[in-house]
Amino acid sequence: MQTDRGVSPVLGVLLMVVLTALVASVFATGVLRYDAELNESVDEFEEVATTMAANPWMGSRGDLVRPADDRTGATDVSYRINFTVEPDSDTVGNSLNSIYLEVTTGSPNMFSDTGEGKLERIAIDEDSDGSEDRDITYDVDGWQVENSGSAVKVELSGSAYTADENDSIIVVFDGVKNPPSAGEYDLRAQTSGDGNWHSGTIIIRD
Repeated sequence: MQTDRGVSPVLGVLLMVVLTALVASVFATGVLRYDAELNESVDEFEEVATTMAANPWMGSRGDLVRPADDRTGATDVSYRINFTVEPDSDTVGNSLNSIYLEVTTGSPNMFSDTGEGKLERIAIDEDSDGSEDRDITYDVDGWQVENSGSAVKVELSGSAYTADENDSIIVVFDGVKNPPSAGEYDLRAQTSGDGNWHSGTIIIRD
């Protein structure tokens, strides 16, 4: 006598449920892994974006001058000036009364649209670690554009800060007009007319 054998309906349903659960588990694991990798990529992107937003400057930290935009003809550009009070400077031990900046290559009209209203801040880095330890912007009491726009003199009352050797003075201001021609433009800076010039280069690109 021949007997037909097969899988009972109940067992078949159970097998289908188990297989479905296994497939769903594998799929869910893949989705979770992809989601974790995606979140990690997003976090890395946000970290880079935050860093760029906090540090938009061209060049290196130790450069005298760093523009936020180095394209030819760019207007209302933010510039960051950073220089150190030398040990032999006459400014050491005295009040900071002025900061003078001058572009000496071709005397381009870069600063005619700047002014005290375009000044973001003047700060002091007391240990030269790149951080701004003191803000003395409130001490500014004058802004003079000179040499047909190729130089600017920032005047201070002198009550906010007494210079110390190896302090870094940081000046950030807007309103600069980049030259219309690509090239290297020399800039020099000094404090309180002490005769100790700091030299740097502005690199303008097409």
